[in-house]
Amino acid sequence: VNDFSLSGSTLYLAGSTADGKPRILEYSISDGQFDKAVTLDDTGSPEHSAQSTLSISKLGVMPSGELLIFGTRTLKRDVPNSTPTFSYSPALELYDISGRFLKTVTYKSDQINLNDKAHSREDNFAAVDLALTANGPDGVYLAVYSNKPVVYVIGASGEILRRIPIELIGNEFRPISLSVIRNLLLVEFVKSADGSPETTFVSYNSNSGEVYSTYQLDKSMNGIFSCYDGRRTFTFVSTDGLGQRIIEFGDAR
Repeated sequence: VNDFSLSGSTLYLAGSTADGKPRILEYSISDGQFDKAVTLDDTGSPEHSAQSTLSISKLGVMPSGELLIFGTRTLKRDVPNSTPTFSYSPALELYDISGRFLKTVTYKSDQINLNDKAHSREDNFAAVDLALTANGPDGVYLAVYSNKPVVYVIGASGEILRRIPIELIGNEFRPISLSVIRNLLLVEFVKSADGSPETTFVSYNSNSGEVYSTYQLDKSMNGIFSCYDGRRTFTFVSTDGLGQRIIEFGDAR
């Protein structure tokens, strides 16, 4: 499994079949029962060919069920009397609920043009692997790796609805998760210093990108982030000295 996404009453797991075709597995959240498997058909994609394969890295699901795939396309080129060569490029593609290709979503981030193959393999993989996605009421929110983070809101039509610049809390911090809560974006930042990670949560207005609140996790709290109430309170699941599960709360500034 490369990624997962929760939308409505369904859990989506993104991966691939035994022969390398990208596939989405769907399960009921209420009872965990398997619902169906959707194999992506990219026949309509301009990148489709027998030599091109798509690997899923990030998955987003529209409120109406369309699948937004952020991944890497690998193009194999056969060279006479030599070993094949491979090139890699980021791919942001939209599929319908049955897995049929709808369109390529194209835009230029502050650092990498997603459809420009001129960048290095390392740049292309970083653009994909360090991206973040979250499902929202108006589409999928996508934060692409960049030295100037921007969150793009992509609608079910595959169009960019809006662009939300967000302010970093420091160059040494890296965003590792993105959530949409009411009218806020919640970003989890992590900084590693001397082997001791420092975690800070920042909520932003989902239209303007203005900082709403900041919460720095106390290093003494050995908890797993559970939820945020959209106002000031963060909830964590932790354990006490006897190993019993407990709930801990933190208040943002």
